[in-house]
Amino acid sequence: MKKITKAEATRAKKLLDRYNKQTNAWLGRDSYTCICCKEKEVKLLMPHDGIRDLREQQQEMWRDGTVFKVFFGYGSKLDMDGFFMGLCDDCALELEEKRIVVNIGELIKRARKYDPK
Repeated sequence: MKKITKAEATRAKKLLDRYNKQTNAWLGRDSYTCICCKEKEVKLLMPHDGIRDLREQQQEMWRDGTVFKVFFGYGSKLDMDGFFMGLCDDCALELEEKRIVVNIGELIKRARKYDPK
């Protein structure tokens, strides 16, 4: 088998990068309705150039909330399914106040203070 040159490898990588951008073009949404209150919209903060990885849309900047992905595992009726969901800031704070969700920062603070003696 003939070895490829560095120049050929560079051209192939550029072509593959262009293909990946084309197939990963933004197919997501610019807003999501909050899954909790079902009223407020979590909206994309900054306009995008049309090239974003659909699988990572939760990493975009969102106004008045966040978008996250949830995957269901073995044992669930939705095993192997995944969803993107929006949650508004107000509902997240309300859920924290009611202790339905846990603030990760608070857990870390408590863990640092924990003395098992």
